[in-house]
Amino acid sequence: MRNAVLLASLGLALSHPASAETLVGVPVVIDGDTIEVANKRIRLFGIDAPEKRQFCLSEQGDWPCGQVATRELTQHLSGRAVVCSEHGRDRYKRVIATCEIGADDVGAWMVGHGWALAYRHYSLAYLPQEERAKANGFGIWNGAFTNPWDWRKARKRP
Repeated sequence: MRNAVLLASLGLALSHPASAETLVGVPVVIDGDTIEVANKRIRLFGIDAPEKRQFCLSEQGDWPCGQVATRELTQHLSGRAVVCSEHGRDRYKRVIATCEIGADDVGAWMVGHGWALAYRHYSLAYLPQEERAKANGFGIWNGAFTNPWDWRKARKRP
């Protein structure tokens, strides 16, 4: 029992680091799940969008879903300031954060409109938005696609 409490405490400590930052500013969109605010690269927490070079399939054929996801995020943010709350850092030293415009969670918006998936390996927070997008055929759910994490894995060099 004591070990379970210790592990739970450690998990909480790691999910919200003592030095967690709040970043505020007008973001520059890097791709469908990465922005830059105040010269800091931020990976949006709990989502995974198609990579910029990734294509998806629709009835009309292949389409650049990674580029479209990036464009949709850019249009959604449209020069408005975000408030990003840090959850930690990834292996590339990027800030992992939940970003909001007012009460609008940017990650929830991306997943809910079908431009990103809930990144289940790290969080289940956006599964309801993903299910809604899937049921309605929004964004990439309008056809066939490879999960972004599988697409990256298939392109890793041995």
